Amino acid sequence: MNLRIQIAPLIRKHFKSEKLVSESIEVGEKSKNDVYMMYVEGITDPNLINTVRERIKGIKTDFLSNVSMLEQFIEERSYSLISTVMYTERPDRSAAFLAEGHVIFIIDGSPGCLIVPVTFWSFFHAAEDQYQRWFYGNFIRIVRLLAVLISLLTPTLYIAIVNFHGEMIPSDLAVSIAASREVLPFPVITEILLMEISFELIREAGVRVPTTIGPTIGIVGALILGQAAVEANIVSPILVIVVAITGLSSFAIPETALSYTIRISRFLLLMAGASMGFFGISLVLIIGLAYILSITSFGVPFMSPLAPHFPSSNDTFTRAPTFKQGLRPSNVSKSDFIRRKKPKRK
Repeated sequence: MNLRIQIAPLIRKHFKSEKLVSESIEVGEKSKNDVYMMYVEGITDPNLINTVRERIKGIKTDFLSNVSMLEQFIEERSYSLISTVMYTERPDRSAAFLAEGHVIFIIDGSPGCLIVPVTFWSFFHAAEDQYQRWFYGNFIRIVRLLAVLISLLTPTLYIAIVNFHGEMIPSDLAVSIAASREVLPFPVITEILLMEISFELIREAGVRVPTTIGPTIGIVGALILGQAAVEANIVSPILVIVVAITGLSSFAIPETALSYTIRISRFLLLMAGASMGFFGISLVLIIGLAYILSITSFGVPFMSPLAPHFPSSNDTFTRAPTFKQGLRPSNVSKSDFIRRKKPKRK
């Protein structure tokens, strides 16, 4: 079935407007394929449309069959740890981004689409946030923020406190940690790396095995491995708890790209915490924050509309009720960033 026929029940079912434009660009020299660029005329910035159009036309390759391959051609920093292009398979979320002035790309035969430009908040949010009541959606976002912080910092803070800052924890807990580590043969950094790598192996094994037994292997494997490591006096019980909480928190991150960023950054912070304690952690966090603030996605600052500040509905860490979100993010939609007038409610 042609992609033009597939677009109608997917994207146009959620975004019904005569202003929705679908533009076809042929890519590939040996095997030609059509890339469909979709945007809303009058909302999407014309400069953004021209930029992404020229970037697609400038692709020189023999074969392009998937939007994930397209992402590697159009992204600005190919070797960056942080992705500036979003992949999604949900038509409702694609329509929501179109309404805010973004551009999406679809390739015939690929199950998902790409969204540009994106910010950090795009990876932090989930589609269900807007569908839930104000209290429920904001509660889940706060939990998700805690999950990001726990997944990134918990093992690092543990190793920094144990190695350098033992006076910061209560004396009873310090005695308990010292007693559990008395019979262990390895330093703390070796234990954490051993458990973290083992958890990553279990996670990858759970993805690759058949779906019916994948979750079972992950749960049973983690329980057996953790219990065996403690009984063999290889790792301490407290460390198993730390790694388990860290792994569970990483599963609460909604986007795969952000999850990979957090997981890889955790290893960098582990090295800094093991070598210099809180000073090393602070140094890496400052450098990372400065790098994130310098990134742009097709000309849009990655941390906007918060830093730098742009007029918007403040849909960042938390959100207002849907009827009060009257502004589109002006960092993306410069042409028409007024979404709706404030309604008069009795």
